[in-house]
Amino acid sequence: MPWYERTLDRACSAQALGPHARRYGWVLLAFLLAFLLSFTTHVHANIAIPGSLTRTHYVDGHGTVEGSVVVINTSSEPQFVEVTLGDWEPGTGGGFLSPGSSPHSAARFISPEEEVFLIPPNERRTWRYKIDVPDAADVANASYWSMLFFEPVEDQTAREQQDDASEGFSIRTKTRFAVGVIVDVGRSEAPRIRFDNVDVGRDGDGSGDLSIGVDVLVDGPYVRSGSLRMQMIDQSSGEEVHASSPVPIRVYPSGPTARRFRVGDLPSGSYETLFVAEVGDDLYALRFDLDVGP
Repeated sequence: MPWYERTLDRACSAQALGPHARRYGWVLLAFLLAFLLSFTTHVHANIAIPGSLTRTHYVDGHGTVEGSVVVINTSSEPQFVEVTLGDWEPGTGGGFLSPGSSPHSAARFISPEEEVFLIPPNERRTWRYKIDVPDAADVANASYWSMLFFEPVEDQTAREQQDDASEGFSIRTKTRFAVGVIVDVGRSEAPRIRFDNVDVGRDGDGSGDLSIGVDVLVDGPYVRSGSLRMQMIDQSSGEEVHASSPVPIRVYPSGPTARRFRVGDLPSGSYETLFVAEVGDDLYALRFDLDVGP
């Protein structure tokens, strides 16, 4: 029995409601289906941004630098793109914030070339922005960061035509591409990296595999980027039993960057465990002994 007939049987029992109940039930069901079909969904994902989604700029004290983002129109129709600014605090678990609301915000330094631009079909456009750090005492030497959001949008005429063609409700799903902009002001010496909160446990997916997590922090006001890897050595044999691939890390002053490595099923024994972070020309390591029981 189709789902709609089962639903109708549950909603309108002929014995309970009389001989005309099923006819009224079909009328009700038709109304509900018409209501649901009146919703129209529009999904726009006609752009792409190649390469890295983070831009880092260095400003010595005060001055102006320029940056750019390449945006590709992947459709066969002209595409408008809207650019907006936002803030976020990595390591805090929070979402995006309005521009200028974070103490680490770079939004006040960023001037966009234009807020809405048009890309011809199947072409790319280099969108530019300026970063102007004023010569002011309230701009401390530190890293500042914000997000640039690129969203494909319709021009007003196309949107009105689509609204006229859609009866009832219209649901639009927004697809935004986020590009991070980091501004380092007056950087002289790179701050050190440290490790904290090593956590050893078993995966909760039923496999019981061993996994090890660690927090990476920066001791200073600047963002640092690099990679992190983990290796384990059996102390009884001296053989390496696990070596992870390097994973990228970007550590912000606002909070820790957490990474977790899945080791797998290790036999009981004692293991020398090592976290290694490579950040620029610097190398940081954390070593500890780990006893794995049965």
